[in-house]
Amino acid sequence: MKNLILTCMALFLVFLFGCQESSITDPSQQFAEDQNKDANHSDWFQDRPDDRMHNIIGLKYQLTDPSTGVAYILNGLVEYENTFLPFIDDARKVWVKVGLKMSSQLSFDMASDHPVWKIEKKTEDNVLFTATGSATKELNKIYSITNRRDIELRVTYLISFKAVKVTAISLRPRKNYITDDDATN
Repeated sequence: MKNLILTCMALFLVFLFGCQESSITDPSQQFAEDQNKDANHSDWFQDRPDDRMHNIIGLKYQLTDPSTGVAYILNGLVEYENTFLPFIDDARKVWVKVGLKMSSQLSFDMASDHPVWKIEKKTEDNVLFTATGSATKELNKIYSITNRRDIELRVTYLISFKAVKVTAISLRPRKNYITDDDATN
């Protein structure tokens, strides 16, 4: 009888601790979709050597192939890191080094068998901000898609001193891609 009670208590404790939420599995950072609501221009030009801001932007978009009209789903993320680089000659200018790391996958809306279509690329760009200029700048990026020679991914980012936001994303025909409709050659 003692063993039965001890076993029941042990199972109850295991059940009690096993059903609690674990904060270890929670994401370490929120997706950056709600960030950059207000870009604060006043604190950009204070002397802060090598300030770094980084985050993750989640991607989940339905995109249309421009040549066939087929709908695709884009899932993935963009990691970014903004680094403050003071301009040596003029205190009213600031360079921001923007590091972007695209990691996503393109697939059909409905389940079908096709090769893996990945978009993976790391880039670094320097963006110049001035005290009298705009608080944000647009940055356009073109990404090639693994196993696709006919289309590419175009992403427009909105860059501020502290954040990056995706403002537009689309598929477009790849330049210099020639289709051979005549199979008799």
